[in-house]
Amino acid sequence: RASEERLAGMARRAELEEEELRKREAAVASERARCRRNLEGALWELEQSRQRMEREEKESQAAEHRCQESERSAQTRRDEAGALRVELRELQARFTAGRVAEARVAALRRDLEQVREALGSAPVPAHS
Repeated sequence: RASEERLAGMARRAELEEEELRKREAAVASERARCRRNLEGALWELEQSRQRMEREEKESQAAEHRCQESERSAQTRRDEAGALRVELRELQARFTAGRVAEARVAALRRDLEQVREALGSAPVPAHS
């Protein structure tokens, strides 16, 4: 009788240990599945981040290219503006020289007119 009780007790303990093992296995499987889902989620997020970084890098390169093109265009406009300023100064100098020459011619005509009047000659025709 004592050995039967001992065997029954051992059988109960074995069943309890088996049940405990099944629970642990289920918990381990559940934890493994949770870890796998977390890992898959993290890998998906990592891939999304990588793709976003690639897009942003391309956008950054395109913006840099536009900036360089804009700078080249601005430099061309600055060069053109400089050439126009030089041309304007040359034109102003020629205009001023022309005005000075016209004023000198007018002064010489007045002087000549005064000399002719003093000598009694005919007036000098004006050429414009």
